[in-house]
Amino acid sequence: MAFDCVLAAWRDHEKELRNFLRQRLGDADQADDLLQELFLKSMRQGQNFCSLDNPRAWLFQVARNALVDHTRLGKPH
Repeated sequence: MAFDCVLAAWRDHEKELRNFLRQRLGDADQADDLLQELFLKSMRQGQNFCSLDNPRAWLFQVARNALVDHTRLGKPH
């Protein structure tokens, strides 16, 4: 199945990603929302995700980008 590699990487890193997001956001619900978005982005990659040399690095980079986007959207203009 095309998503086996995504699911395997997710199982390996989900807890670490959740802790990373919760620590930076200070809000478990917001962290879980971003974590869900990250999972969906991973699944959308499909076979491309399977060809990554370092899935953990990709997941954390996308998580950092999601944090930046979240922070930008939360600030008044």
